[in-house]
Amino acid sequence: PTQEGVLRGLSFLAAEDNEINAEILKELLEIEGASCQVVENGSLAVERFRQARGEFDAILMDVQMPVMNGHQATRAIREIEKNGPGHIPIIAMTANAFAEDEKAALDAGKHVFSEKPLGTDLEQCRKAEAAVERHPDLTFMLGFMRRYDKSYAYAKKKIEEGAIGTPYLVKATGIDPEALVEGAIRFAKTSGGIFLDMAIHDIDLMRWFLGSEATEVYAMGATFKHPEFQAAGDDETGVAVYKFENGAMGMIHVGRTAPHGYHVETEIVGTEGSIRISAVPEKNQARIYGPGGVLTECVGSFPERFEEAYLVEMAEFVDCVCQGRKPGVSVYDGTKSTAVGYATTEAWRTGKPVKIG
Repeated sequence: PTQEGVLRGLSFLAAEDNEINAEILKELLEIEGASCQVVENGSLAVERFRQARGEFDAILMDVQMPVMNGHQATRAIREIEKNGPGHIPIIAMTANAFAEDEKAALDAGKHVFSEKPLGTDLEQCRKAEAAVERHPDLTFMLGFMRRYDKSYAYAKKKIEEGAIGTPYLVKATGIDPEALVEGAIRFAKTSGGIFLDMAIHDIDLMRWFLGSEATEVYAMGATFKHPEFQAAGDDETGVAVYKFENGAMGMIHVGRTAPHGYHVETEIVGTEGSIRISAVPEKNQARIYGPGGVLTECVGSFPERFEEAYLVEMAEFVDCVCQGRKPGVSVYDGTKSTAVGYATTEAWRTGKPVKIG
């Protein structure tokens, strides 16, 4: 992960027409010690850049805006740059980005940070790969933020140091809180199934920790509490087991009804020991002592659990853009994890083992 304070002192111009998104973006950057000026469309961003060349270190450009969209604004800024010295990094932002958006952003000369999924199918992922390969001078990073969580990063470091010998099994649990189940039920019809919805981050971590690719998967699901999931063609909980190229194994348990909060837990087992991450999904180090015993409060959502990881991830992306280096998470990680996710979904739907690749 990038060192703390990498954004401190930087100045950003942001083009964002959504007032709430703009406010959040500005606040997050200021927390990290950066400054940010916000304009509400691409035309204003072009004019502001024209007036203040050299004032900003980078531009954060929303893709979908009125008057002039982000792609048009980026092309206009690149034309302005032809008449003078300097090249400013432009980073595309959008709430709904898939392969065509990524391709358009890269072809317009923007650096791209994309959340998962990389594409709606493997064909879309291949198109994203081709777009990235056409622009080796631009930074493309996929949002697998758990790699930037300090506990997961520490576990990876200890594995590389040989602390647990050769890792041969990863066991991952990810269960959303019961308190948010109504939203999960509404989303179920369009989620693509519980494994595509909830297991992609754990699939990426299995590949990362084991240093190998999955070759076969068997999966099953069940619904005991909320029949609305099965009515939507989904399940309330699911379990999948994996075989890897190097002989290692993986196991994922995902669900939507944790009574105590947001439960994410991972164990990596090796020939000489094991590492467990977040066996108790505690909110902090405080303990409440009372008549009922000692109480440990748990985190209530994934933004709360991975708040710091999201910031470190963003700092890493900006750092890569400014330094011209490639991030540790690539477009190919997105394709490979998506392929495993679709194979897992097929195994869940058919009830049969599925070969991967």
